[in-house]
Amino acid sequence: MNTNFKQYIKKQLDENESELQNSLKQDRESLNFSSSDYLALSKCPEIESRANQLMEQYGLGLSSMFYGSGSHEIHNMLAQKISDLFGKEDTLVYAADGSLFEPLFAQEDAIITDELTHINLTGNIRFCNAARYTYKHSNMRDLESQLMLSQAQRFRIIATDGLFAVDGDIAIDAIDDKMIDKALATNFMPDPDLLIRTGKEQRLSNFLLWQCAYSEFYFTDVLWPEFDNNELCKAVYDYQQRQRRYGKTGEQVEETAK
Repeated sequence: MNTNFKQYIKKQLDENESELQNSLKQDRESLNFSSSDYLALSKCPEIESRANQLMEQYGLGLSSMFYGSGSHEIHNMLAQKISDLFGKEDTLVYAADGSLFEPLFAQEDAIITDELTHINLTGNIRFCNAARYTYKHSNMRDLESQLMLSQAQRFRIIATDGLFAVDGDIAIDAIDDKMIDKALATNFMPDPDLLIRTGKEQRLSNFLLWQCAYSEFYFTDVLWPEFDNNELCKAVYDYQQRQRRYGKTGEQVEETAK
């Protein structure tokens, strides 16, 4: 990584963190608008106790996304663990596309994108004041031209997608279940055989929809903190009583087993 750019990134992050810490020192009330209570644990005594401990230690900043609450000790711990895992010097942890561009780049910078880059990425780039350049799709000569045109800018950043399926860059016939499997974050592990949902909820809540196509579901009223080894054994025993059919009828499965 360019030394000047690396120093600039560190300076910007330090300034953002300093501003946040100054705002947190002010004596004023704060509201927590988080609403992702998927496991119905918002009133769990153990969770409340631990949350109070963390707020005493880190303050109320962690009630929002990383880019909103700033860098804390636990963020640095996460970055260090990621760096150690991949054998890198350091890791920049951020929560979304918008949290990367707006705090770091200004009018004197340039961000260069592929013309088919998804709107979720280009939309967030617009939030910063950097000059924008676009090159023809997957055309490295045009990219080189844009790099030459933007030479006067302080830093030149190329931001693009790794897959352009949204705009038809991949033939329809080439899209199959194997391609989708490879594009998922869980591509290194098998699909789950059993999905256990606690807390009286009986829905997937958009969780692993593709991967759970042939999974068995087990629902329980027990809340997650009380879901111990005994409850796990109940779920596994229930699973063992079922016949895995994978889209077949019971008769077809029995016939195949003969």
